[in-house]
Amino acid sequence: LLFNQLVIIRLAKYFYIFLILIFFGYSAYLTYFLYQLWSHNDFSKYYLPPHQSIAYFIQYSFFHFWSHFLAALIFSLLILFLAKYFNNKHDNRYFWPEEPYFLAMAILIVGYPGWLIYFGMILVAPLLFSIFYFLLSKKIERISYYYFWLSLAVGAILINKWLSQFAFWGKLVI
Repeated sequence: LLFNQLVIIRLAKYFYIFLILIFFGYSAYLTYFLYQLWSHNDFSKYYLPPHQSIAYFIQYSFFHFWSHFLAALIFSLLILFLAKYFNNKHDNRYFWPEEPYFLAMAILIVGYPGWLIYFGMILVAPLLFSIFYFLLSKKIERISYYYFWLSLAVGAILINKWLSQFAFWGKLVI
């Protein structure tokens, strides 16, 4: 591997870890802030110890602040390990070495249920690009997903925001 590619691989790994830490910190901050808010409110302080078991607060904060992050994290780690496993098994035929990290970052950023849109876009966008390329050049070439992973994540986030106004999409949210 070239020196520049090794730097990109290392940066992709570090940025993925940085994203995990950002999401973890954000969830922890929201949990702490909620605890402080409830403890200083005359009504909601009764949801906290000594008036109530801490289990209610933990469950509430888990489902409101942690479940989305943890679902996205677990799924992104699963996809990362599967992509790396199959890529190594087939002599790096499917991805450049840093691409599985791009895919995992995109899944982590898009979250759930946004990754449903994201995977649909991953299937459709390169197909449309290939058709368009064929019509213009009359050549069939293999399309690399290298630049699609993160750019399609932005599109999936925008579509996810738009779909969130509909009731059926809200039922998919954890």
